[in-house]
Amino acid sequence: MSATTLNEIVKWSRIIYGKGYVQGPGGNISVREGDQIYITKHGVSFQDLTPEDIVQVPLKKKSEFDGSASVELPTHREIYKVTGSKAIIHVHPIYTIALSLKTKEIKPLDVEGLFHLGEVPVVEGSPGTYLQAKAISKGLGDNKIIVVRRHGVFSAGETLKEAFEKIEVLEASAKIIYLCKNMDKGNF
Repeated sequence: MSATTLNEIVKWSRIIYGKGYVQGPGGNISVREGDQIYITKHGVSFQDLTPEDIVQVPLKKKSEFDGSASVELPTHREIYKVTGSKAIIHVHPIYTIALSLKTKEIKPLDVEGLFHLGEVPVVEGSPGTYLQAKAISKGLGDNKIIVVRRHGVFSAGETLKEAFEKIEVLEASAKIIYLCKNMDKGNF
């Protein structure tokens, strides 16, 4: 396994945890190198993640290590196959999840959200299932970010930094939408 890739995954897991985009052992990160995927193991916390908490699996077929990988491995595989991306982050940002319960797409009100993301689709899905993987890969669109209702965000990019920045912009947009809705009700 590439030590550089493992260290990048660990670095970004700590940044993501510090931002509060995951809670407990939730979320997962992967990086694709050629026909191999490096992905966080099932049930590990981003706060305590080490290189030993990352498993290497093939992109196109199942392996003996699939069982220790995140349950979202099928979704990561499908996103890589459809988009050609090299990095995927799946997290559970609170404001974005709250909005996913009330809408079929998140339409940013702020300039940054509109410019960098546009409208972000919200799809139905059950974690780790083939149906969720298909719904996500089909709905990702050009901006390569999507929300699964009640569950969280999948963001893909050429790097973990690129995937993370989209999540950060989306969560900021979700907070702005939430604040504006409360201000409209006189709750400010």
